Amino acid sequence: MKNSYEISIVIPAYNVQEYILRCLESIKAQTFRNFEIIIIDDGSTDGTVNVIEKFMEKNPELSYLFKRNRTNMGETCSRNIGMRMATGEYVCTIDADDAYHPEFLALLYQKITESKADFVFCGYDRCFPKKTIPYTPTWIYPEYQNITKLKYAFFVTKTHICHCTVLHRRSFLQKHKLQYTDGCRQAGDTEFIIKELFCNPNFACVPQTLYYYYIHDNSVSTSYPTESKFDGYYAYERAKKDMENPLWKILFTFTRESREIFHIIETFYRKGIELPFLFCSKYKILGLLAVNALRKYKKDKEAGKILFQFYHTDFKRG
Repeated sequence: MKNSYEISIVIPAYNVQEYILRCLESIKAQTFRNFEIIIIDDGSTDGTVNVIEKFMEKNPELSYLFKRNRTNMGETCSRNIGMRMATGEYVCTIDADDAYHPEFLALLYQKITESKADFVFCGYDRCFPKKTIPYTPTWIYPEYQNITKLKYAFFVTKTHICHCTVLHRRSFLQKHKLQYTDGCRQAGDTEFIIKELFCNPNFACVPQTLYYYYIHDNSVSTSYPTESKFDGYYAYERAKKDMENPLWKILFTFTRESREIFHIIETFYRKGIELPFLFCSKYKILGLLAVNALRKYKKDKEAGKILFQFYHTDFKRG
């Protein structure tokens, strides 16, 4: 007889031998116990598989599904594979270099069952080598259950939902055929959350930090920029297609998308690298950089600097 689990935890892993034990130990430490662990190794070339297999051998009381991709297929593809393998009524995902608070599963499970929500989320800390930035006061927990208000708060970044801080009702994901975009190397997580929000789910929030997002030298957010950075723009363009109301598209363009374009350009300029190509119209880039600079002019002086640098280099060159 097949075991049944309340929660399936999906872990995509690629060359994380230094960090994955911390992730697995944080799962082992959960006070909620009715879960399965689904690990997708995405063609690691370091000792990641070794660490995983040793952990599984030492902790046979936990339930595992372990799959190894023959080649490196990408994080979003691995996440999709894991979510298709899931058997739990609820599913969540964790990055292999991050960690859970011991009450992560217990509190999110309690909230989703009590509220009968389609997804619940919590806050998270951004953990840098020398400092930790908590969820508040950067963002605000929603004190309402109105999905329209949540969409607006998410677009204008009053509230942020990290995909790894969400516990999903798996039947809701299946009903709406929600999955990550295979091959997307940047912002695939945000694209997924936006698509889910525009399926108008019932939601709830646990207003406390239960997830630890570790940012280190090998993180995607700090790595050497390549053309994959432009995937963030393409992900946001795909996300807009799910917004039937043109007002949402306009708001999204002047908030989240303008911010994403700024971060793409900034990543290259900070490393002293010229853009390999213009990923969309130079006029659109210039316009959205200007919008972002106007929104950020009091808080972020870099926004204006990036705008002028783009105008004097890539805009004229293009």
